[in-house]
Amino acid sequence: MSNQECQALGVALTGVNGGSTSGSNPIYTLGLVWDWTPRTKVNVTATEAVVPSGYGTALNNRYLTASLTQGFTDRLTGSVTGGYATSVSAGGSNALPESSYRSATANLNWKLTMQLSVDTGYRYSEIVYTGSSGNPHGNLFYAALRYDFLKQALSR
Repeated sequence: MSNQECQALGVALTGVNGGSTSGSNPIYTLGLVWDWTPRTKVNVTATEAVVPSGYGTALNNRYLTASLTQGFTDRLTGSVTGGYATSVSAGGSNALPESSYRSATANLNWKLTMQLSVDTGYRYSEIVYTGSSGNPHGNLFYAALRYDFLKQALSR
């Protein structure tokens, strides 16, 4: 569906991109960016790729991510992101078990100056292996102080 077709339906999309390749990876990528309001953006991406496993077989990986970004003020932005991926062995004598990965992230970014910002957030992630009783998962809280040298160079 093109941007013009989406606008005719009353949905103003800022980006619709997709593609496919005949090489190894990715097989396809489809992305959708929607500026819901001037401060709210929705982004959805789906990808399928065939990649080497390192164990003598290829893996067919499928990824789906969705995010919502909200600008609360000119300096404070928040986002939530969810992701899901599956990995299936493409065959061969060294077939690997099927696995899936899921994650959820919440993030806040506060711009102190044009170059300096503070990032804080939380991420939950889990890997599920078919036929396994234990599924590794993790919780990550983070805070970072970031200085963007490029913005400093371009602003002069």
